Amino acid sequence: MNPVECLQKLDGRIVSFHFKDLNKEGKGAHDVPWGTGVANVPALLAEMKRQNFQGPISIEYEHNWLESLPEIGQCVVNFHKMTGEVVK
Repeated sequence: MNPVECLQKLDGRIVSFHFKDLNKEGKGAHDVPWGTGVANVPALLAEMKRQNFQGPISIEYEHNWLESLPEIGQCVVNFHKMTGEVVK
C-alpha cells in the first residue's frame, strides 16, 4: 500500500499519527530512521499539512530494540528538518 494514498483516502479522519519508515516494501522489512526508507516521509508530512493535521505524532521504532536510541534520535532530527522544509 502506498502510505500517501492511504492518508489521502483518510482525509480529515486522522486524529493521531503513529508511523515508521521501512528499509524496503514487503516481508522481511524493518524500520529505519524517518526519511531514510521507502515511506516517502516528506510527502507524508506534506499531505498531513494539506489536511491541517493537528494531532500527536509518535515515533515508531522497533529495529535494533536494545540499542535503538541513536536511530530514534535520528528520527527526531530528520523530522525537524523535513517539517521545516514542508512549512516553507
